[in-house]
Order: sequence, then structure tokens, then C-alpha cells
Amino acid sequence: MDRVVNEYFYWLLNFVCDSEEQQLYSELLAHLYNTEFYWIIDLDENRASWGIALRDEFGDRMNITMYERSCLNGPCNMLELLVSLSKQVDNVLYDDAYGERYSKWFWYMINSLGINWTDETFIEGIFNEKMRIFMERKFCMDGSGSLFWLPECNFDCRKVQIWAQKCKFESDFIKNEGL
Repeated sequence: MDRVVNEYFYWLLNFVCDSEEQQLYSELLAHLYNTEFYWIIDLDENRASWGIALRDEFGDRMNITMYERSCLNGPCNMLELLVSLSKQVDNVLYDDAYGERYSKWFWYMINSLGINWTDETFIEGIFNEKMRIFMERKFCMDGSGSLFWLPECNFDCRKVQIWAQKCKFESDFIKNEGL
């Protein structure tokens, strides 16, 4: 079963990181995978369900038996959340000129969370505090410290679901940078 968990972890990483990033950020990526995503705004449960749905996508694509999939259980983790959101953002902001840009959206969220640390600079205590700030909605009103920093935002990001922040990010991106 450890084989399936390991394969799943690297399957997730391959959406958002190249091999060099996987080496440089191995501590961060492992901690994201091992950190449970919890929410205090009810509708954010839907984002967790997207993350968990990646397990079935993995199982189906990799022909993993239902028995083997049983080791991929428990709540959504932060890596699953970020990968699923990267895919959702790309569904809206896809551009034929660039192809899939899952990694662009993933690293945007990593930067917005303030956790873009290589193994040389990774500090577990600070990582845990940043995750607590995000999940308990203690980040800045404009979303800095959360998944989507929205400098042009006209609402308090701490009080709306992640979906609303994501939609605002997408509309701002289209307005400011186009597809």
C-alpha cells in the first residue's frame, strides 16, 4: 500500500512541478501532502471534495484496484487542494498558446500563501503557522496569506468561500493580463 501512496504523491506533483522543483521543494511538497485541509466556511467543504476526487482520477488513470485505493483515505490534504484548484483555474484560464498551466496557478497560490521555500529555507514551525493562518481565515483582507491575493478586491476575502476568491482571481487575470 505504501507503493500506491507514493505513486499518488508523485502523480499529484507531476501536475504542478517539474523534476527540478520536486527536488528543490521536497520538504514543502511533503508537508503540503501531510497537512490536512480544514475549513471554517461551510462551502469550502466543496473544495475539499475536489481534492479528494483526485484519488479516483488517479485510480482510474493508473488502473489501481479498489482494494489498493483504500489506502488513499482520510480528509483532503493541502497538496490535493492546491492541485485541484490549479486544474480548476486552468479550466477557466486555459490558452492554446500556452497549453496547460497548472504549475503557474499552483506556484501563484504557494506565493500568495507566503510559503515559497526551498529545502534550504524551509522551517516547519513557520509552515504550520502559515497553514493555520490560512485555514482559520487570519490572513489579510485582500487575500494575502491565503490562496488568492487579490489587490483589487472590493470584499473581505476572509469572509467568502475559496470559490469566490478563485472567481475574482480569474476575472482580474483576464482583465489585467488576458488569456
